[in-house]
Amino acid sequence: MHRFIIGHNADPINWRERLERLRPRCLEMFIPPKYAEGQGLVELRKELEQMARHPVARSLEFASCHFPWGESANGYSRYNLADDQYFYPFIEIATILNDFRSDIGLPPEQCALNFHNLYEIPRLLLEKLGREGKLAAVRETLLAHAHNQTLTAQELLDIVGLPLTLVNENNPPIGDGDRMSIVDVFAEDLATRAAELHSRTCMDLSHVFMTRFHYDIPQPERPSFPYLEHESRTESDLSRRLDFEGYLERLRPLYFHVSDTKAPGARREFEGLPIGRGDTPWTEVLPAMARHASRNGDRLFMIIEIKGGHTAEGLRLCEESERELVGFIEDCFASGFLEAIS
Repeated sequence: MHRFIIGHNADPINWRERLERLRPRCLEMFIPPKYAEGQGLVELRKELEQMARHPVARSLEFASCHFPWGESANGYSRYNLADDQYFYPFIEIATILNDFRSDIGLPPEQCALNFHNLYEIPRLLLEKLGREGKLAAVRETLLAHAHNQTLTAQELLDIVGLPLTLVNENNPPIGDGDRMSIVDVFAEDLATRAAELHSRTCMDLSHVFMTRFHYDIPQPERPSFPYLEHESRTESDLSRRLDFEGYLERLRPLYFHVSDTKAPGARREFEGLPIGRGDTPWTEVLPAMARHASRNGDRLFMIIEIKGGHTAEGLRLCEESERELVGFIEDCFASGFLEAIS
């Protein structure tokens, strides 16, 4: 049980209530776009300086910051570091996070700067690219951009001397407005980039199971997902790639986003549900995570991240989700879980 370190997220507006009510052992700070420019950066520094003095923050075992690269605005992705206009906010946010880390006494390997390399393309365009045999070429171009964006971030951290752990997160197969991801959905994209750049990864469990549940739908009934169809058509070992334990071994996450997912998965309203309200096979997932942690000498930093969690109702659902998650973990121990990881 000592390997499971459960926490929550907060933002510059609600952090005090969430720390005092949820008392997380690990914390992810989400930075809304308004705090990535001008006066917002000043306010962000002030809030994190205050947070660092809070007794709950001072006892954290892990902290991360979800930088808003890839957040959608009117259907378009923004905050791509390769666009030089975002150099300043990236450096400022990273500096503020590193000061917070130093103030609460966390080592750099337990403080992560997390972002998605998120490229969401409308379904109709993906279908057209698929018919024309161009989908793979577009994907390779975007993978190269994701590599360069992550490399740029790492080099900037090194140049300015900010010892943070840079993390990329796996993407959901579908985003808002019927737009779909074509990179970082399966483990291989992230695993390759992390190995090349010596960065780390965050595994979002709901994003994993959105993809896996899609393939549980009988072939004639599956909705059109051009990228997923491309993968299943070209990969003979798809079942291996969807195996959760194998996914863990390839990705080797530094930490996890934890929520539930309802089958059939590949719709936005089925992800990020309170734990216990979906179809995630927790009796498979939790033992696999513990075996992985045991083999690698890791702890499992688990940030509960549910939709609407920042609201007053969401705070209650976060509390319920933590109780459900602890219950699932205890059930695994009671059913012989210890033998499974010995």
